[in-house]
Amino acid sequence: MKYKYDDYKEKAKVRQVKSDVIKFIPFSFFIVIPGAEILLPPYLVIFPNSIPSQFLSAEARQKKLEQVARRRESAAKKLNIMLPNYLYELEKDSQIHELDLADIKALKADLKKTHITPIELLHYKRLFK
Repeated sequence: MKYKYDDYKEKAKVRQVKSDVIKFIPFSFFIVIPGAEILLPPYLVIFPNSIPSQFLSAEARQKKLEQVARRRESAAKKLNIMLPNYLYELEKDSQIHELDLADIKALKADLKKTHITPIELLHYKRLFK
């Protein structure tokens, strides 16, 4: 079986597990040392992001998901501004092959549509390599 590259979700999960392991090392001292849990509140005030994800409340998870959604929306807005400029610059480039130029024009036309599916965008992925 050939090696399969990890997709984005798998990479994100591995990053989360690594982060939790690193966060759990100092957190484990409060569990192992008797009476150290008294020092846990000041520790959390000083280092608020040091709680492993297993110990997060549902409210904290929801807040984190909302932050991610805001960052994604911000990135999408930036992409909507940057992508047309990038495509116009590609059209002006004299070294672009004619087939690619036709694809660039088709992509510009597709981006003006109100709804475009990710599957339709996959046709253009080779333009961005």
